[in-house]
Amino acid sequence: MAKYTIEIYSRGYEVGIGEITKEQYEYWSERESDLGEALNQNIDYESEKVPEDARFEWFYNDYSSEAEAYGADANYSTLVIKDEDENEIFNDEITAFINEDDGTENNMNYISYTDIDDLKPGYYVYWEVGGKGQYFHGEIEAEKFDPKLLTFKVTEVDGCEVITSVHYDVAEIDNYGGDWSGKYGDFSLHHIEGTEEE
Repeated sequence: MAKYTIEIYSRGYEVGIGEITKEQYEYWSERESDLGEALNQNIDYESEKVPEDARFEWFYNDYSSEAEAYGADANYSTLVIKDEDENEIFNDEITAFINEDDGTENNMNYISYTDIDDLKPGYYVYWEVGGKGQYFHGEIEAEKFDPKLLTFKVTEVDGCEVITSVHYDVAEIDNYGGDWSGKYGDFSLHHIEGTEEE
Protein backbone atom coordinates (compact mmCIF):
# COMPACT_ATOMS: atom_id res chain seq x y z
CA MET A 1 0.00 0.00 0.00
CA ALA A 2 1.16 3.52 -0.82
CA LYS A 3 0.50 6.71 1.14
CA TYR A 4 -0.97 9.84 -0.40
CA THR A 5 -1.40 13.33 1.04
CA ILE A 6 -4.52 15.42 0.39
CA GLU A 7 -4.34 19.15 1.07
CA ILE A 8 -6.76 22.02 0.49
CA TYR A 9 -5.62 25.64 0.52
CA SER A 10 -8.32 28.22 0.32
CA ARG A 11 -10.24 31.11 1.57
CA GLY A 12 -12.72 29.54 3.93
CA TYR A 13 -15.30 30.03 6.62
CA GLU A 14 -16.68 29.44 10.03
CA VAL A 15 -20.34 30.18 9.44
CA GLY A 16 -23.59 29.56 11.25
CA ILE A 17 -27.10 30.64 12.17
CA GLY A 18 -28.58 30.49 15.64
CA GLU A 19 -31.90 31.35 17.20
CA ILE A 20 -31.91 34.23 19.68
CA THR A 21 -34.52 35.95 21.79
CA LYS A 22 -36.71 38.88 20.86
CA GLU A 23 -35.00 40.93 23.59
CA GLN A 24 -31.55 40.22 22.15
CA TYR A 25 -32.74 41.07 18.65
CA GLU A 26 -34.38 44.36 19.63
CA TYR A 27 -31.50 45.59 21.79
CA TRP A 28 -28.68 44.80 19.37
CA SER A 29 -30.63 45.96 16.31
CA GLU A 30 -30.15 49.44 17.75
CA ARG A 31 -26.42 48.78 18.27
CA GLU A 32 -25.54 46.46 15.39
CA SER A 33 -22.07 48.00 15.01
CA ASP A 34 -21.24 46.45 18.41
CA LEU A 35 -22.81 43.07 17.64
CA GLY A 36 -19.52 41.40 16.72
CA GLU A 37 -17.88 42.60 19.94
CA ALA A 38 -20.78 41.25 21.96
CA LEU A 39 -20.70 37.87 20.23
CA ASN A 40 -16.96 37.66 20.85
CA GLN A 41 -17.55 38.42 24.55
CA ASN A 42 -15.56 41.66 24.32
CA ILE A 43 -18.16 43.85 26.01
CA ASP A 44 -18.44 44.49 29.74
CA TYR A 45 -22.18 44.10 30.09
CA GLU A 46 -22.22 45.56 33.60
CA SER A 47 -20.37 48.80 32.80
CA GLU A 48 -22.30 49.19 29.53
CA LYS A 49 -25.55 48.60 31.42
CA VAL A 50 -26.80 46.01 28.95
CA PRO A 51 -30.14 44.52 30.13
CA GLU A 52 -29.67 40.97 31.35
CA ASP A 53 -32.21 39.53 28.92
CA ALA A 54 -30.31 41.09 25.98
CA ARG A 55 -26.88 39.71 26.85
CA PHE A 56 -25.22 36.96 24.83
CA GLU A 57 -24.24 34.20 27.22
CA TRP A 58 -21.92 32.39 24.78
CA PHE A 59 -19.45 33.07 21.99
CA TYR A 60 -20.78 33.47 18.44
CA ASN A 61 -20.11 29.88 17.34
CA ASP A 62 -22.34 28.51 20.08
CA TYR A 63 -25.31 30.15 18.34
CA SER A 64 -25.67 27.40 15.77
CA SER A 65 -29.08 25.87 16.37
CA GLU A 66 -30.09 26.20 12.71
CA ALA A 67 -26.82 25.65 10.83
CA GLU A 68 -23.05 25.51 11.25
CA ALA A 69 -20.13 24.78 8.94
CA TYR A 70 -16.36 25.09 8.99
CA GLY A 71 -13.97 24.57 6.12
CA ALA A 72 -12.70 25.63 2.73
CA ASP A 73 -14.77 27.45 0.13
CA ALA A 74 -16.03 24.84 -2.33
CA ASN A 75 -15.57 27.15 -5.30
CA TYR A 76 -12.28 28.90 -4.57
CA SER A 77 -9.89 26.25 -3.27
CA THR A 78 -6.61 24.74 -4.42
CA LEU A 79 -6.38 20.96 -4.13
CA VAL A 80 -2.93 19.39 -3.80
CA ILE A 81 -2.45 15.62 -3.97
CA LYS A 82 1.02 14.11 -3.42
CA ASP A 83 2.42 10.60 -3.29
CA GLU A 84 4.68 9.40 -0.47
CA ASP A 85 7.73 10.71 -2.34
CA GLU A 86 6.22 14.21 -2.41
CA ASN A 87 5.56 14.01 -6.15
CA GLU A 88 2.49 16.05 -7.07
CA ILE A 89 -0.34 14.10 -8.67
CA PHE A 90 -2.62 17.13 -8.80
CA ASN A 91 -2.19 20.83 -8.02
CA ASP A 92 -4.96 23.07 -9.30
CA GLU A 93 -8.28 24.60 -8.33
CA ILE A 94 -10.65 22.06 -6.87
CA THR A 95 -13.20 22.89 -9.56
CA ALA A 96 -10.69 21.59 -12.15
CA PHE A 97 -10.57 18.25 -10.32
CA ILE A 98 -14.31 17.81 -10.73
CA ASN A 99 -14.79 16.97 -14.41
CA GLU A 100 -16.35 14.47 -16.76
CA ASP A 101 -13.11 13.19 -18.26
CA ASP A 102 -12.21 10.91 -15.37
CA GLY A 103 -15.63 10.27 -13.81
CA THR A 104 -15.37 12.78 -10.98
CA GLU A 105 -18.17 15.14 -12.08
CA ASN A 106 -20.37 14.01 -9.16
CA ASN A 107 -17.68 13.98 -6.48
CA MET A 108 -18.76 17.30 -4.93
CA ASN A 109 -21.78 16.30 -2.84
CA TYR A 110 -24.05 18.92 -1.26
CA ILE A 111 -25.41 17.43 1.95
CA SER A 112 -27.43 20.34 3.36
CA TYR A 113 -28.74 23.80 2.52
CA THR A 114 -29.87 26.44 5.00
CA ASP A 115 -31.17 29.85 3.99
CA ILE A 116 -32.20 32.36 6.63
CA ASP A 117 -35.30 33.36 4.68
CA ASP A 118 -36.56 29.76 4.79
CA LEU A 119 -36.43 29.44 8.58
CA LYS A 120 -39.50 29.33 10.78
CA PRO A 121 -40.71 32.67 12.20
CA GLY A 122 -38.43 33.94 14.91
CA TYR A 123 -35.25 35.87 15.67
CA TYR A 124 -31.81 34.81 14.48
CA VAL A 125 -28.17 35.80 14.42
CA TYR A 126 -25.95 35.04 11.43
CA TRP A 127 -22.20 34.84 11.90
CA GLU A 128 -19.43 34.39 9.35
CA VAL A 129 -15.72 34.47 10.08
CA GLY A 130 -13.67 34.36 6.90
CA GLY A 131 -10.08 33.24 6.67
CA LYS A 132 -7.35 32.14 4.32
CA GLY A 133 -4.79 29.34 4.46
CA GLN A 134 -4.71 25.56 4.73
CA TYR A 135 -8.10 24.16 5.68
CA PHE A 136 -7.44 20.48 5.10
CA HIS A 137 -4.49 18.10 5.44
CA GLY A 138 -5.06 14.37 5.48
CA GLU A 139 -3.49 11.08 4.42
CA ILE A 140 -4.81 7.95 2.78
CA GLU A 141 -3.40 4.55 1.90
CA ALA A 142 -4.19 2.87 -1.40
CA GLU A 143 -2.62 0.54 -3.91
CA LYS A 144 -2.97 3.32 -6.46
CA PHE A 145 -4.69 6.68 -6.14
CA ASP A 146 -8.04 6.71 -7.95
CA PRO A 147 -9.53 10.21 -8.42
CA LYS A 148 -13.03 8.77 -8.77
CA LEU A 149 -12.89 7.69 -5.11
CA LEU A 150 -12.04 11.13 -3.69
CA THR A 151 -15.21 12.98 -2.73
CA PHE A 152 -16.06 16.21 -0.94
CA LYS A 153 -19.09 16.87 1.29
CA VAL A 154 -20.40 20.42 1.09
CA THR A 155 -22.68 22.30 3.48
CA GLU A 156 -24.27 25.52 2.23
CA VAL A 157 -25.21 28.16 4.80
CA ASP A 158 -26.96 31.22 3.36
CA GLY A 159 -24.82 31.23 0.23
CA CYS A 160 -21.51 30.10 1.78
CA GLU A 161 -20.59 26.74 0.20
CA VAL A 162 -18.23 25.02 2.63
CA ILE A 163 -16.30 21.76 2.25
CA THR A 164 -16.98 20.17 5.63
CA SER A 165 -15.39 16.75 5.06
CA VAL A 166 -13.28 14.83 2.55
CA HIS A 167 -13.69 11.11 1.82
CA TYR A 168 -11.80 8.42 -0.05
CA ASP A 169 -13.52 5.20 -1.03
CA VAL A 170 -16.46 6.22 1.22
CA ALA A 171 -14.34 6.54 4.40
CA GLU A 172 -13.91 10.03 5.86
CA ILE A 173 -10.30 11.23 5.92
CA ASP A 174 -9.05 12.63 9.23
CA ASN A 175 -8.26 16.33 8.93
CA TYR A 176 -5.00 17.48 10.53
CA GLY A 177 -5.13 20.89 8.83
CA GLY A 178 -6.16 24.23 10.19
CA ASP A 179 -3.17 26.48 9.47
CA TRP A 180 -5.23 29.50 8.47
CA SER A 181 -5.71 33.06 9.66
CA GLY A 182 -8.92 35.02 10.07
CA LYS A 183 -9.47 37.96 7.74
CA TYR A 184 -12.91 39.33 8.65
CA GLY A 185 -16.04 38.80 10.71
CA ASP A 186 -19.60 39.40 9.57
CA PHE A 187 -22.42 39.37 12.14
CA SER A 188 -26.05 40.26 11.50
CA LEU A 189 -29.52 39.96 13.01
CA HIS A 190 -32.63 38.67 11.26
CA HIS A 191 -36.32 38.62 12.03
CA ILE A 192 -38.48 36.14 10.14
CA GLU A 193 -42.00 37.38 10.53
CA GLY A 194 -44.97 35.16 11.33
CA THR A 195 -47.26 34.06 14.12
CA GLU A 196 -45.35 31.05 15.42
CA GLU A 197 -42.85 33.20 17.29
CA GLU A 198 -45.52 34.75 19.51
